[in-house]
Amino acid sequence: MPVRLHRTWPVALVVVGLLFGGCARTAPVAVDGPSPRATVGFTTISDSLVPDPAVERLIQPYRTQLAAVTAEVIGTAAVALTKGEPESPLGNLAADALLAAAQTATGTPADLAVTNNGGLRVSLPAGPITVGQIYELMPFENTVVVLTLTGAEVDSLARQIARLGGEPIAGWSFRITPDEQAADVRVDGRPLDPNRTYRVATIDYLADGGGGMPALWSPQARQNTRLLFRDAIAAYVRAQTAAGEALAPRLEGRITRTDGSNEP
Repeated sequence: MPVRLHRTWPVALVVVGLLFGGCARTAPVAVDGPSPRATVGFTTISDSLVPDPAVERLIQPYRTQLAAVTAEVIGTAAVALTKGEPESPLGNLAADALLAAAQTATGTPADLAVTNNGGLRVSLPAGPITVGQIYELMPFENTVVVLTLTGAEVDSLARQIARLGGEPIAGWSFRITPDEQAADVRVDGRPLDPNRTYRVATIDYLADGGGGMPALWSPQARQNTRLLFRDAIAAYVRAQTAAGEALAPRLEGRITRTDGSNEP
């Protein structure tokens, strides 16, 4: 939609007027004679405007540099990586990257990881994986956080994920029952221990109240990091490539349904 700008109104005057006009009550001011009228002109901005050559010359070096960075190939997907519920290849990749990032960012490994399908914005086709594709996959500035949860809180988290239909997880597993409950919750293959605490790698968006997982919102402890989830995914892809492995995450039964409908 074209944007129309007032050509004759100073921007600072408009901002000040909005701030004080919206936040304060003032007595009416009497003005002798007719009300003053401002002369207004409009400039329509749309994609039909001809690019300014001077501006193009200014930004071209940055455009070229950005294109070179985003075109860098950092790995190879042996199969198409798509997301889905209750488990998916793309979700497993993202959760595995998050679990690995916890130790990188804090120096101590996490027991399990969880992120959300909603934050994974695109699928990755089979073939080369570029930096640009990682930005498209995770365009948000979400950072890695590590939470300390009790066994009971992890169990609550599993039940909340079950009601959501499944989310990307790593390091643990459970079944979704027909009534959308979580059963047989296991961490690293062992039954969940209600008497111990667990380190849970996730992202700040979920820990701060997004995504519908309240079990993450009031942890026993929280470690914030400056590591972007996007960079964690890129680092994981690079590490797999350095190890001579193409990315081929499989469905491993991290989250299954008792009715057998486990395909993403």
